[in-house]
Amino acid sequence: MIARKMTWWNTARKPHIVVIFIVGVLIRKIKLGDWHSYKGVNPLHQLDLGGYIAEPADVNGAKSLHSCVLGAKGVHSLYGGYRRPPKLQPFVMDQDPSYRWLKPAIDNQVPSGWTVYDLRRLRFRKMADVDPDFTCLIYGHDLLIIIPELTPQT
Repeated sequence: MIARKMTWWNTARKPHIVVIFIVGVLIRKIKLGDWHSYKGVNPLHQLDLGGYIAEPADVNGAKSLHSCVLGAKGVHSLYGGYRRPPKLQPFVMDQDPSYRWLKPAIDNQVPSGWTVYDLRRLRFRKMADVDPDFTCLIYGHDLLIIIPELTPQT
């Protein structure tokens, strides 16, 4: 399976990937939805695109950095239907049932700017009373970035 992934990685046309060379190192930036970018198993118990990106890096002796960027509150754009404009809907992340596990990160964010949590430091630590979905985030992403307020243009 990894050989098949490597073939795709090396030969497929990638119009959605930004390729940057920094000091001779190839860096690929790929934007995925937060539930799709997990390395390993996501909260839906699926192996998704994040692992598909991380494995070729591992095979080639490189590293991948998986960042989850979420807004604490704001307005997001929802699919409005075929040939219809998107719908705008306000949200507060820790009130969404799917993201209630994020409350500790939102409660401890820097009040005046973006907050970056290095989740790699939390791996393999014995922590009591951690939500299973938050544990999944810790092992599935390297960084968690909380933005205080989002708009569809952010």
